[in-house]
Amino acid sequence: WTLSLYLPLHFLSLSPSLCVPGRLPTLLQCTNVSVVSEKVCSEIYTSLYHHSMFCAGGGQDRRDSCNGDSGGPLVCNRGALQGIVSWGDVPCDTTTKPGVYTKVCRYLEWIRETMKRN
Repeated sequence: WTLSLYLPLHFLSLSPSLCVPGRLPTLLQCTNVSVVSEKVCSEIYTSLYHHSMFCAGGGQDRRDSCNGDSGGPLVCNRGALQGIVSWGDVPCDTTTKPGVYTKVCRYLEWIRETMKRN
């Protein structure tokens, strides 16, 4: 399945050759990424991968989050939050490895309880 990733990406374009280090866009950037199977993700990241994570992006087009995007949302077609940008391989603009995201559904109970208390 495909999710939309809405992030303040560090590129004017998703092409690594157009990366401008240190210059952030003034408008919110977004891209479409494909979710990578849990099996493939755990094979790529071995002991670093945990069941509370999932992978998306990467591949030949290298579309993914990058430095400074941690904490940003990964949402589905209708805007439902599915993941939070966590980490990935570096440098992010040259790797074909997928990015790693926190599975929001694993923390729904904690989110609801925290919201109730506050």
